[in-house]
Amino acid sequence: MNVRGLVLVSLVVAVAGLGCSKKEEPAPQPVAPSAPAQGAGGMGGMGGMGGMGGMGGTPGTPRQVVVPDAVKSVWKGVVLNVADRTGNTTQDITVDIGSAAKVGDLEITVEAFLPSFTMSEGNITSRSADTENPAARLVVKDKGAEVFAGWLFSMYPDAHPFQHDRYSVVLKDFVKK
Repeated sequence: MNVRGLVLVSLVVAVAGLGCSKKEEPAPQPVAPSAPAQGAGGMGGMGGMGGMGGMGGTPGTPRQVVVPDAVKSVWKGVVLNVADRTGNTTQDITVDIGSAAKVGDLEITVEAFLPSFTMSEGNITSRSADTENPAARLVVKDKGAEVFAGWLFSMYPDAHPFQHDRYSVVLKDFVKK
C-alpha cells in the first residue's frame, strides 16, 4: 500500500470514529499531599477504613496512626467550622483531641491531630510538630449513627470532605497546649 492509500485509510477510520459515542471519564478527585486517591466505598469517601488509619490501601491491612510525642506535647485540640445549611448558620467549635462535641444532631469526636500529615505503607504519622500539612481524624455521628470516619485536611478542604445533606465540617485551626 502506498502513502496515499495509507493516509486515506487513516482518514476513513478517523471519520468513522466521530460518530461513535465516547465514554466520559470521571473528573479526577483532589488528593492531599502524601495521601493516596480516594478508596471505593466507606463513609464519606474514605474507603477501606480499617481502624484509625482510614485512608484506603490494601483491604485487611489497616494503617496504624502514630502520633509522635513531640506532637502530643505541643497540640491540645482543633477548631472546626460547622455550617448548618437548613438554619443558614455557621459556628466555630473547639474540640480537644480525644474528646467529642455536640452541634445540632451531630456528635463530632476528634481522634487524632497530625500537624504534618504523612503516610507510609503501614503508618500514618506526622513528620514534625509544625503545621506543614495539618489533618484531623474525625468520627461524626448523626443522631447516634456514624456518618463519617476519616481525615479532614485544613489546606485541602475538598480532599476527602465530610459530606452530609445538612451539615458541613471543615478543619479551620489548631490549638496549642
